[in-house]
Amino acid sequence: MVVVPGGPEMPGYDRSWSAEVVTAALQMPGGADLVTGSLRVVPGATVSQPRSGIFGPKAASVQLGDWRYQAGPSGRLMVSHVVGGIVLAERELPPAEAGAHVAMALSLQLGEYGARILPDVLAVLEGLSIACA
Repeated sequence: MVVVPGGPEMPGYDRSWSAEVVTAALQMPGGADLVTGSLRVVPGATVSQPRSGIFGPKAASVQLGDWRYQAGPSGRLMVSHVVGGIVLAERELPPAEAGAHVAMALSLQLGEYGARILPDVLAVLEGLSIACA
């Protein structure tokens, strides 16, 4: 099981609204790809391109801090806890859990980079909410 720690709170960032927006996006067809594609523009995100290899294709992924997100084989969001390049835990989450997890990771990203990235994070969330409308 992937443990979701609490991130710091920042004025102007509503974690519950963020979780609702991401959950709604994940419930759409292709939602995991939509969310990972949107998270690519968050400052500090590390993006991996899709690639193929001996063990089959690997989906594109985006990493925020110690958390990596990618579309899983079933279409759900796959969350991996990565420390020092080593995957400690990996799990496909249902939309509600994944939405809360992404909201937490965005909160941690805001805690690390400060208020200067808040407009970027809010723009990503607004874009997702428009896509869901």
